[in-house]
Amino acid sequence: MFHSKNILGPETDIDIIIEAFYSKLVKDDRVRDFFTIVDLEAVKRKQINFFNIILSDDDKNVQNYMKTSHTELVNDFGLNDNHFNALHEVLAETLCEFRIEENYREKLLGKMEQLRPHVLCK
Repeated sequence: MFHSKNILGPETDIDIIIEAFYSKLVKDDRVRDFFTIVDLEAVKRKQINFFNIILSDDDKNVQNYMKTSHTELVNDFGLNDNHFNALHEVLAETLCEFRIEENYREKLLGKMEQLRPHVLCK
């Protein structure tokens, strides 16, 4: 089990949030096809690490990593703004369901939005 360093608030177990987030994504018609071509368990582990990095403000190299790791999805599978919007929406809903404090939600979602051009290789 992976644990945050309380990056989403005291007593928050980030792996449970990630599990809920991805269980929604694999059912979402807008993005579910992307999860048939990846190792979902590996993606979940990377997502936990990603949250820890961007919320700790130690995210200097994250932009290049996001572009590199999503290039194939953009070029070969058509990852675009609509898909990014879906991920953003589902994450916001999931964070609300787990009653993550607004300041943590805003920080995470804001950092995610800043990475949009890098994820979409723009």
